[in-house]
Amino acid sequence: MTKFKVGDPVGVGCYVDTCRECSNCKAGKGSYCRKGMVMTYNSKMKYPHCGVGYNEDASKQEVTYGGYSKDIVVDMDYVCKIPKNLPLDAAAPLMCAGITIFSPMKYYGVKKGDKLAVAGLGGLGSMAVKFGVAMGCHVTVLSRGTKKKEEAMSRLGAHDYVDVTNPEDVAAHQSCYNHMINTIAVPHDIAMYFSLLDIDGQLIMVGVNPKPMEISTFSYIAQRKSLCGSFIGGVKECQEMLDFCGKNKITCDVEVIKPDYIN
Repeated sequence: MTKFKVGDPVGVGCYVDTCRECSNCKAGKGSYCRKGMVMTYNSKMKYPHCGVGYNEDASKQEVTYGGYSKDIVVDMDYVCKIPKNLPLDAAAPLMCAGITIFSPMKYYGVKKGDKLAVAGLGGLGSMAVKFGVAMGCHVTVLSRGTKKKEEAMSRLGAHDYVDVTNPEDVAAHQSCYNHMINTIAVPHDIAMYFSLLDIDGQLIMVGVNPKPMEISTFSYIAQRKSLCGSFIGGVKECQEMLDFCGKNKITCDVEVIKPDYIN
């Protein structure tokens, strides 16, 4: 029995196996497997059901190489169908950047009519803007300076833009947003971003800040705000994301290069 047929456009996300036995796996939350995922790259085939690459001796377990492989065999339960109207090159990053953003937006209840702020406009941030607009949110990009304003509003479709280095701009947007997707992966003033949330607002971290962040307890107690986070999503959720992208014609912005350009 198979979910796919020869010729189907399919995608493999950030993991290719899990323990399949823990409560999270059984609930469809394989990305939070309690025993640890087998990542698509730089991981080990550590479960007996992994097949050929498994060995009782951990030092002899086969390493996963993901996109660096010449070929790859993946259990069908860890593969997603890519809508045929999406070009494969621009759809491929949806399996990582796309689901990293779609999963928390779904879990934390981002919906039509909400005011959504997107902190940082890189690969993840651009997907947050696209998803937010498609979901019917009022989307604002928060970025340092104004060099990305044209891209954010004209090309990605954001409704507003805040230069966080401009005190007047920041002051004008205090207590404004229901949700904020924070994609920033460098040290930054988290308290300032927190101040832009409305009562019951959620600051959702997906960018990995390498240093601890400082924020006063009162800043979230006073207006019942939440500081939360999210990893990648499960396979079922990833398929939902791809179907959403197919329906709304959403893809990632990519640059395609030839192999001889790499080295």
